[in-house]
Amino acid sequence: MAFKFIHTADWHIGKSFGAFSIEKRALLSEARMSVIDRIADIAKREDILHVLVAGDVFDSPRLPDSIIRQTMHRLGQAKNVIWYMLPGNHDPAVERSIWSRVEALGQPTNVVVSRTAEVISPASGVALLTAPVTRARTMQDPTSSFRSMAIPAGGIRIGLAHGSVQQFGRSEAEEATVLIAADRAEQDGLHYLALGDWHGHKVISDRTHYSGTPEPESFVDNEPGYVLVVSVDGGGVKPIVYRHSTAQYAWSRMEFAFDGVTTPAKLLEGLRNVRDTGLRHLLRVKLAGQLSMEQGADLRAELDALADVLFSLEVNWEGVDLVVREDDEELFLAESLSALATKLGDPEQTGEGSDARVRQRALQLLACFAAANRGGQVHVD
Repeated sequence: MAFKFIHTADWHIGKSFGAFSIEKRALLSEARMSVIDRIADIAKREDILHVLVAGDVFDSPRLPDSIIRQTMHRLGQAKNVIWYMLPGNHDPAVERSIWSRVEALGQPTNVVVSRTAEVISPASGVALLTAPVTRARTMQDPTSSFRSMAIPAGGIRIGLAHGSVQQFGRSEAEEATVLIAADRAEQDGLHYLALGDWHGHKVISDRTHYSGTPEPESFVDNEPGYVLVVSVDGGGVKPIVYRHSTAQYAWSRMEFAFDGVTTPAKLLEGLRNVRDTGLRHLLRVKLAGQLSMEQGADLRAELDALADVLFSLEVNWEGVDLVVREDDEELFLAESLSALATKLGDPEQTGEGSDARVRQRALQLLACFAAANRGGQVHVD
């Protein structure tokens, strides 16, 4: 008989979101907390009892007791679910860990925390092999203990671990803290290996998946915002894996280079769908290329209007060069402004490096000032 469960990871409850206002921090933090309810709802609809959480339930071991209590309360309220929690590198099972505080503050009966490598039997004929992170950084593969575990013959074998099977393009400064063999499932005869650490859904093999974080928290485009519903039938049959969307907020980034083909009009057309997502969308835009003064001022006005609709809008103008053209004359009501713009935009005087950036910034400020004086509603970040 098949064993069906939910695979999730990297909740990072308690993340601070310090770059946002207090009000927006509270909304983003609540979205991370309420993902517990959304996962419990999926489990109820799919008639699933078991939810495997592959590490980093909490963002830090130093969170206040109130966040721990709120988390445990929500988990306990989901009485249709048994939660199997695995410490990750953000909440490792060290001495006097956050998991010790969980136990002291009150751990619900439907929450199982695996603080040491062990074999758990969530259902008849099913062995859950766990590899918790017991230190924040280690050179040893925590799943290497699977081979020596006493596992009943036959049945379904599922691994639960937290770490990286590769560097995933990280820089040396962001080197993975825990490395796991990419073929661990095949080496040790696992029917499925549920991994956490990578924040997007990633398929390593038929039997090894990262679920990703169920609530996005950055502008990395790696398919976050899902949990995986997994059905394992044992033997040589491949597990059936499909994903459920759980994200409340969408984080996305766009890059536009103005080259004559891609124009401000094309940019605004591309943002139309983003506008429709409204207050639950966080967008980061990077611009490059050349624009006339008037185009730059008008585009700022459009983006300012969009910022009022979205949850968050960040625009990087550093790659944009404003140039003074004949059709910019209508933008300047005073000859002095026009003369200043012409001087700032003179290619023979713009210089290089920091001097050029200062002149470009001055041009942008001047364009905003001129647009405001002709009735535009433009502000400068």
